[in-house]
Amino acid sequence: MNAFQKLVRRTRFHGTRLLQSSKPLDPSRTRGPIVVAALGGSGTRAIVELLVESGVYMGRFLDRDTHDSLYIRRFLNAHFDALVGDPEHPDPAIVRAFHRLIRAHRSGIPHEGDEWGWKNPRSMWLLPFFAQRHPGLRFVHLLRDGRDMALSQNHFLLEDHGRTILGDRMTGNAVDDQLELWARGNVRALEASERFLGSRALRIRYEDLCADPTTELDRLLDFLKRPLSRATVARIAGTVRPSPGLGRGRLDRSETLLAASARHAEALHRFGYATDVATSSAAPT
Repeated sequence: MNAFQKLVRRTRFHGTRLLQSSKPLDPSRTRGPIVVAALGGSGTRAIVELLVESGVYMGRFLDRDTHDSLYIRRFLNAHFDALVGDPEHPDPAIVRAFHRLIRAHRSGIPHEGDEWGWKNPRSMWLLPFFAQRHPGLRFVHLLRDGRDMALSQNHFLLEDHGRTILGDRMTGNAVDDQLELWARGNVRALEASERFLGSRALRIRYEDLCADPTTELDRLLDFLKRPLSRATVARIAGTVRPSPGLGRGRLDRSETLLAASARHAEALHRFGYATDVATSSAAPT
């Protein structure tokens, strides 16, 4: 894409956004969205590709690398910090901004009643807000071993929102703080799913997706009741490649990570990640 094409695309993006109404969608004419979220680096791109191939509209304006919705990103950049502390009682101005951005995100949908959704990692923190606006919302929750995430160089959430989320518990040690974010975010998403969504939430572990992508993608299709040819599923499954750092946190014996893992052993065990520390928590189904 040359500079002129980028300018045209950017102009269309901003123009569409500014022209949208803040009126909520009519639930009698539109389906609830399919929201895909995880902490960064948890394998969500293959999930989005599967959704698009099965006919789910995920937006026209997406990040080329991550497939995140640019409209949802814009909304969260502006309002995440204000919402994350109490997503059930938002300022009315934020609600109006959300409806504008949702209408903009859906601006290219072929038919109003088509399946649609979005991907953005930070959505997992705000499920109550989204579920209250969209009662039929379904949530695809991608997870990865928190110890891998603690060692990751992807510090976007920590750098942009760490102080807001962690407050006085932010230590300044990236390993500690990353694992704290992982535990808080995933437990919060799990508990919000149980409270607001019930059977309309599906959890997929990145490790399971890498080990047997076809089975995990079939689970997703069954959850969504979306048809897709075996050839297409096989093609998308073939694109799933374990990241170079997969499993490194489990093998890392550094004092810092072992101590952080011990503090968050209950959360790790809750999602099926074994540690050297015994707890009474069972992994969720």
